[in-house]
Amino acid sequence: MQKDIFIFLFAAGLLFFGWPMVEIFRSHLPQYLFGFWLLFIGAVAAASLRRSTKKSRGQ
Repeated sequence: MQKDIFIFLFAAGLLFFGWPMVEIFRSHLPQYLFGFWLLFIGAVAAASLRRSTKKSRGQ
């Protein structure tokens, strides 16, 4: 279950940083890339913290 979130984040990164999505938001590309990059880093950090917290509790 814990590895699934990282697989999902990888797939989401491929989708949202791939050519079709970048082409759709071409007129607002800097805002799109900056905004999604912040959300992506936050999601990876949250997933990592959640995983490390569960490991420290022994689950």
